[in-house]
Amino acid sequence: MRVKKNANAVSVLKQTKLKISYIPGHSVYINGINGLRENDVKTGSGWMFSVNHKFIDHAANLTPLKSGDRVHWYFTTKGY
Repeated sequence: MRVKKNANAVSVLKQTKLKISYIPGHSVYINGINGLRENDVKTGSGWMFSVNHKFIDHAANLTPLKSGDRVHWYFTTKGY
């Protein structure tokens, strides 16, 4: 998909047809994608993401993207 100017990992996720739920604020927290929510599998499970195969340790909306970047969202059951 096209990456617009000032895009971040959340804005790109919102462009998909996936159903997302999140906690808004300065640091947006994604707590559900397509009905699978944090702690659904077990305590500590939830959504994480990487950009260009590098794990990101801060909020997705604070992660700027540029053309060609690859964002991968995945659900972990091992906690953070």
